[in-house]
Amino acid sequence: MIALRRPHSKRDWFSIVAGAIFLWFSGMALFMGLQSSLWPKAPGVVTYSTAYSYVRIYQIDVRYSYTYQDQQYSGTRYRFRFWLNKDRTSLVDAVQSRYKIGEAVNVAVNPRDPSDAVLEPGVDTFSFIWPAFGLLLIFGGLIDTRDRATRATVPLPTHRHATANFLLFVGLATLLLGSHPLYSGFSSLSWPIADGRILDSKAHSDGNNYRTQLWYEYEVEGVRHVSENYHTGGNGTVSTDTAKAVAKRYPVGRQVKVFFNPSDPSESVLEPGPWFGNFILPSISLVILLTAWVAWKISHV
Repeated sequence: MIALRRPHSKRDWFSIVAGAIFLWFSGMALFMGLQSSLWPKAPGVVTYSTAYSYVRIYQIDVRYSYTYQDQQYSGTRYRFRFWLNKDRTSLVDAVQSRYKIGEAVNVAVNPRDPSDAVLEPGVDTFSFIWPAFGLLLIFGGLIDTRDRATRATVPLPTHRHATANFLLFVGLATLLLGSHPLYSGFSSLSWPIADGRILDSKAHSDGNNYRTQLWYEYEVEGVRHVSENYHTGGNGTVSTDTAKAVAKRYPVGRQVKVFFNPSDPSESVLEPGPWFGNFILPSISLVILLTAWVAWKISHV
């Protein structure tokens, strides 16, 4: 049985304070990202698109101008994200290839402050990681999972008990992150189809990470969309040969059938259905949760 307890050590207080700091700053980025998904859209055009590179920093650098209520504005924000979120080189290159200079875009504009805009409204999966980590730290300093009788008679276990709590929250967070791609994989089998065209296609490797850099356009009810996923869960592959094979299968200019989410037409795939990569995170989460259960049992021995 889970119960709250007062912090009883410096480590508990450090965990709570550190968790509150992570939760506040990352939660603000998450809140703004969610809020931006409701902002009105304004037509714009990309005016600059070159990845920012300095020492070991390699990040997205896109600038754009847009018109809102007959006024001209410029923006540089690509997405609302916590500053600790870092993109892989392959993802940075993919975004830069998507937003080329002169590309017409729809910019999400803050109606209360039209000079505040974002190119990609909403949030991505990683936006939830740091708030979840902050909550994990906070609850790690407050939660006591022992049963009532044990709490009344036995002093609080320290290291092993804390380990069980940590593994429990990591397992639940991993399960949450992995459940959406798996659900999307199965639901995509019944998604409607639209005609599309490949805009960019190439294999990309970043160390031991391999992916197919792919962009395609399609229209739903007269609205143009540009997406990149050829299957659910991203375009990561197990080898550079697989990435090259996918790029060859979808050459630039090829006409394709696009399966799109009727609830969110901007979410789409070229190959519907789940694939083995969708099962990796849920499987890892089950192993972590099992380990947490074992650690919890050991802490009460």
